[in-house]
Amino acid sequence: MLSLAIPNVGGSSEVVGENKQSLEERRQDKESKLEKKLLAIRKRSKCFCPCPLNIPLQTKSLKNAGKFPCSEEELQDIRDLFSSLESFRQQLAQLFFYTPPLNLGWEDFLKFFQAFEKRELGGILFSAGPFESFDKYLYQVNRVRAVPLLGATTVSYALQAYYSYAHRVPFQEKEDFFRLGEAVGVFLKQRKVSITLIYKEILDLDDKKYSELCRGLQQSQIVQGEVFHSLVQEREGLNPISVNYDLMGTIAALSANIDRSYLRFSGSHIFHDDEAAIETLHKGGDVFTFSSLAEFQFSEKRLLHLVDTGRVCPEIIRKKLIKVLLLKKKELFMSPLL
Repeated sequence: MLSLAIPNVGGSSEVVGENKQSLEERRQDKESKLEKKLLAIRKRSKCFCPCPLNIPLQTKSLKNAGKFPCSEEELQDIRDLFSSLESFRQQLAQLFFYTPPLNLGWEDFLKFFQAFEKRELGGILFSAGPFESFDKYLYQVNRVRAVPLLGATTVSYALQAYYSYAHRVPFQEKEDFFRLGEAVGVFLKQRKVSITLIYKEILDLDDKKYSELCRGLQQSQIVQGEVFHSLVQEREGLNPISVNYDLMGTIAALSANIDRSYLRFSGSHIFHDDEAAIETLHKGGDVFTFSSLAEFQFSEKRLLHLVDTGRVCPEIIRKKLIKVLLLKKKELFMSPLL
């Protein structure tokens, strides 16, 4: 085997010296790169948690550090519901509530449910039609669904249903509107309706009476539905960063500071304007209403596009999802239908 010609073969000692120097330079270069990587990691860590957490060492104080609104058992239940949603698209669907059109008949209502038999959905917002029939059917549907649908009504529709059930005339003389709100709330809870949409739609009541009515509803632990508008102030500190070590940790982190006493609704029309949709999602809008399958499919597609293109952080969506699942978990343990 022929040997390869090596330049400067006579200066072998110089070559050895150069090789040693080259090895030393490579080692230093490697260490320098490693140090830069470590520095970059430290910088990213600062972005994740800009302020150091002051965790007290005393046992009594430690129990109150980093409060979550969920117990360990609740987190487990939410994890089970979360795990049953097999795709991100199914998670997105939890943010949508079907609002039946005012002239919707019973047969059309059944057709809608047949179309959504194998689809995920957040819930149904009732505002007209035969309340008892709708509600009993929804109860039967939820018995066979892994993730139940939330039942919601407007305040005026809830009042109409209650008056019909109680066989009494509306707004009696010297009516105690707080007690009336409590009675309506109990009526709704017994029928597994957990949300009332409040937007001063009852023109016969002044602000004070309407406020007392809504206060009574809240006293009975009915979730307050609100109509989202761009001037609204965010009630909770939205932290879009999740703990990615495990699902339970992620759910615990996302559930921090969630106020389960209210849910903000917005119409799906906002998805015709990307900027309006982004503003709604970032300013505290929770869920979206739709009245047709085509409207739902368009809105879901646009929301998925906003997430895929990075214009909306997935963790913002999942934080809203956790809020909906918290309400659904609560509904699973509400009083049975009478």
